[in-house]
Amino acid sequence: VFVLLSVESKIYTEASGATAAMPGRAGDLRVVAEDFSAVGASNFRSTTLTGAATGAVELTARSGLTLSGLSGIATQPLGSGDAGTIRVEAGSAVLDQGGTIISEAGMEQGSPGSVTLVVAGPIRVSGVGVNSEGENSPSQISTRVVNADSESDAGDISIRAGSLELLD
Repeated sequence: VFVLLSVESKIYTEASGATAAMPGRAGDLRVVAEDFSAVGASNFRSTTLTGAATGAVELTARSGLTLSGLSGIATQPLGSGDAGTIRVEAGSAVLDQGGTIISEAGMEQGSPGSVTLVVAGPIRVSGVGVNSEGENSPSQISTRVVNADSESDAGDISIRAGSLELLD
C-alpha cells in the first residue's frame, strides 16, 4: 500500500468544543504502509482545541517516508492539553523543503509528547519551505513548548537510524 497526501490533504483526529473545558481527547492515529509521502502542506496529525490531550501518532512506512513542501507529522494541542507521542518506523526517511515531525504545546499548561524514529536506513533532513506569510520554515524533527510562560518541559527525541544527515 502506498499512501500519498498532496496539496493540503490531511489525515487527522481532532477534539473540539465550545469551551476549553470539554473533556474528550483526540483519538490515536496508526497507519502501516509500504511507502508514505506527504507533499504540498499536507498533514498527518492529532490535535485538540480544548483542554484535552491529543492522541498518539504512529506511522510505519516499510520502504520509505517522505515529508516535503511544508508537510508534516504532528501532535499539537491548540488548547491547554498535552500532546501525544509520535512514533515513526521506516526503511528510510526524507524531510525536505520544510518537512517536519513535531510535537509541541502552545499553552501554559500543556506538555509536548516524545518523538521516536526507528529508521533502518538513512534519515535526511534538509531545506527550508516558505509558508503563506513568506516566512522560512526549516525542515525539522522537534519537540517544543511555544509559550514562554509555560513551566512544561519539552518532550524527548529518540532517533535510531542507519545514518542521519542534517543539511542546509
